Amino acid sequence: MKILPFPLYHGTSSLFTGSLIEKGLGGKDIIKELKVLDFLSELEKLADETLMNNENWIYAPKYSISLITSQKNGFQHGQVYLSPSRHTAGRYSQRIYGSEAISSIFEVIDILRNNKVQISSDLLNRFDSIVQLENLEKKPVLYEISDLPVDYLLTGEKNEDVNIQIDKVMKIIEKYGFEQISLHAQQINFRLAKSIPYNLLTIIN
Repeated sequence: MKILPFPLYHGTSSLFTGSLIEKGLGGKDIIKELKVLDFLSELEKLADETLMNNENWIYAPKYSISLITSQKNGFQHGQVYLSPSRHTAGRYSQRIYGSEAISSIFEVIDILRNNKVQISSDLLNRFDSIVQLENLEKKPVLYEISDLPVDYLLTGEKNEDVNIQIDKVMKIIEKYGFEQISLHAQQINFRLAKSIPYNLLTIIN
């Protein structure tokens, strides 16, 4: 069994600790289960209809959110990614909802509220499981996974071969030293092939 010669990191939210304990990392597709992209698409449509001339919508959020709902930004939301860079995973952990897509939902909701746009109770009720997350206690969580068997990894972030991704990290180690992985491997990610049991995860923050 081939073991990864460097640790990987995953940043998320304490909102999902229960799921990780029960199913492991990657054992539950929260995005699909909660229909996160469906809700975000509905909110995007509402914002497009009501804030078409509002600079708080059209100059930044609209573009990034359209990339998520169209799934054209490299990541497939719902998949689990691990990084050899603690810095990169740490940035993801700062999203208090543990997901770019879920965080974007509350970003759009805030924009709509701030611009006095009414969100129908029907829409909110249909996605109540997501709406309720707003009032739950949440904090960033950063996990380290050491000595991970390579067969837990499916591809690189953009479908690169896993071994090519591993070679990229090893070249960084050879050039800069093991302690510099986090700095120089910030653009390298791995997509998880199967769930990692919770007992293999170490909280480091």
